[in-house]
Amino acid sequence: MKDKKQQIIDLWKICFNDSNEFINLFFQCIYKEENALVIRQGEEIVSALQLLPYVMNYQGLDIPISYIYGVCTKTSERNKGLMHQLLQNAFEEALRRGNSMVILIPAEPWLFELYRKNGFTEAFFYTEEEYRSSNKFKPALPMTIQNANHLPIEKLHDFFDQQMRKRTCCILHDIYDLYINTLDRNFSQEKVLIALDNKKKTVGMAFIKFHKEALKEKILYIDELLYENIQVKDFLIQRAISIYHAEKAICRIPASPDKQSICLGMAHLIDRKALIEKWLSLHPSQENKDTLMTMEENSLLHLLFNKEQYSAYMSLMLE
Repeated sequence: MKDKKQQIIDLWKICFNDSNEFINLFFQCIYKEENALVIRQGEEIVSALQLLPYVMNYQGLDIPISYIYGVCTKTSERNKGLMHQLLQNAFEEALRRGNSMVILIPAEPWLFELYRKNGFTEAFFYTEEEYRSSNKFKPALPMTIQNANHLPIEKLHDFFDQQMRKRTCCILHDIYDLYINTLDRNFSQEKVLIALDNKKKTVGMAFIKFHKEALKEKILYIDELLYENIQVKDFLIQRAISIYHAEKAICRIPASPDKQSICLGMAHLIDRKALIEKWLSLHPSQENKDTLMTMEENSLLHLLFNKEQYSAYMSLMLE
């Protein structure tokens, strides 16, 4: 019988349409035995998921969470409750790790309802902004563009982490995660473009998402955009449009109440007491702890994540 890792790889290939390059990258650089939860029938693995550790910046506080990824079940064993059992195992493991919550991104729209039935609530939102090519654009300050692969990852992460932490509530990425993200994009000719000022200091980053069909229509996607000021933002967008010979760019950005929002990720509370106590430390006079402890989870997440402002955000996750 094949070992655990190889069985999961085989199951992965049956369930997902990922390239061999990505599969090799994931199982060589990201996969860890302790994060792989499985259900066996005899010696055969018939269902599996990856419980990946992350940190969430929650209004200035670092909170350990887990990201559920790569949920897969052997075709002949579906609709038998295995995914529900596997998710319950993941909740128990997340609690053992001291996580406040688990999060995930449904791979298909119909899966939102399935995950709702397993205790998850819509929590992470984004919106899209569209930018047109402008031949008249001239940066107010001298800047240049570099590919991230040509720059030290340590300095890039310093800027990256600083900008991510400016957001009220978002999933953070460590330096290794950033490195893997840039490496993964190379397989599909995607890039991470870096804006440098005249002192070679990083002042902006644009993570390009490569969609062949969209590029045929001269549309470019940017799934994360970080910048020091609006001049850097405009410079990055216009240079990206020029590099890819596009006519417009669609940028994914944190949602706001005045724009149409799109739900990306869901969350399930694991240790509601810990998260409530953190929230009360930031908002000491707003709610009674006992009231929060008995509140229905959807309403509680609505309060904790300030959903009127759509403040919870995730980007650059494995999807």
